[in-house]
Amino acid sequence: MIASLVSALALLHSTPRLGAPTTPSQASPVAFSTSRRAALAGGAAALLCRAQRAVAGGINSGAPRLQDEKEDWAAGLSKETPQAQVKAGYAYLGKLLERMDEITAAEGGDGVRRYLGTVGTTSPVFGIQKVFLKLADVIEPKDPELYFETLERMVTKISDADAEAYAANFVTFSSAKGKPEDFYARAAKQVVDARKEWLVLLQQLGLDS
Repeated sequence: MIASLVSALALLHSTPRLGAPTTPSQASPVAFSTSRRAALAGGAAALLCRAQRAVAGGINSGAPRLQDEKEDWAAGLSKETPQAQVKAGYAYLGKLLERMDEITAAEGGDGVRRYLGTVGTTSPVFGIQKVFLKLADVIEPKDPELYFETLERMVTKISDADAEAYAANFVTFSSAKGKPEDFYARAAKQVVDARKEWLVLLQQLGLDS
């Protein structure tokens, strides 16, 4: 019986996969590009999924929000184009940096996370990775490989900023060293870096003007 299993496994590994090129010279560059893109997009998706673990709520979800942050972006997104959302998201993160002290004083770390789109759905940054992927199917990036690598880095920065803001909610009550302000400062640094990557994506799509 063992001999039969060994024979079957050998036959399985020796049988070419359906549609797979039989020699290196037959490998399609288009297929490689597609698989490369899928791998990068998959990695970005996994990172953003980790960042969005608390989309509907948040530690400080009951805290009062800043008055002008009550606009319902989720309701407007269906009427907006993806191009409008990626531009708005870039500006929104800039607004977060400008008002970081005010936002954290009013809502703590969850105020930052609302801007990042990882708590709630009102931020134009919410679901931004999917929007950039959709745009790449509509507008050919100037350098596709650079585009998807940049997207992955940007998503990582947003995820890291979210993690710092999330940790700030607990540092006062835990044995961890530091103050909430230390975590907010590190979150802000990640947002600055994310915007740098975001701008590259806009340039790749010709949407930076």
